[in-house]
Amino acid sequence: PASMSNSTTNSKINLPGIDPDTIILKEQQWQYEKRRNLWASYPSHLNEKIATARSRKEKVFNFQIRGNEMQIDFTRMVLVNASGKIVKVRCKQIQTNKVLEMAL
Repeated sequence: PASMSNSTTNSKINLPGIDPDTIILKEQQWQYEKRRNLWASYPSHLNEKIATARSRKEKVFNFQIRGNEMQIDFTRMVLVNASGKIVKVRCKQIQTNKVLEMAL
């Protein structure tokens, strides 16, 4: 842990059965179906934008990837490219372990 000034001390939250340095978080990972039952994840910067659009209850999310126009239709949970090709999208809940440091 980084050293703190004299006016602040490090405190850890103690939760039963969990190492005090680790907190388990659930994160969303947006994915599209590359081939039947083969899913690919969106890059993290795009994943955040997709998640934000979904949380705002937007019906569609438009974006470009490698110069290609794309649209995610949240109502149908599909990705549509400029030529009209449609593939499924999904949002997976993934578990991550993060170190939590709090200054109290």
